[in-house]
Amino acid sequence: MVFGFQGAGHMYDGFLHPQVAWHEADIDRGLLELRARARDVTAAQLKAAAAIGQVWLVEAARCASS
Repeated sequence: MVFGFQGAGHMYDGFLHPQVAWHEADIDRGLLELRARARDVTAAQLKAAAAIGQVWLVEAARCASS
């Protein structure tokens, strides 16, 4: 016996796909902006981590020399 479980396909074809297609440019723009912000945040965090690492190295060198 074969059951017709195609409700999700009907929802996608009838509602979701047209909405996504209509807003595709906005979605793409939002994803590009999110990607740029993620890159900026990552760069800032790496810069902060490098600064902290530099302080630790200076402190370690000072402790080792004393």
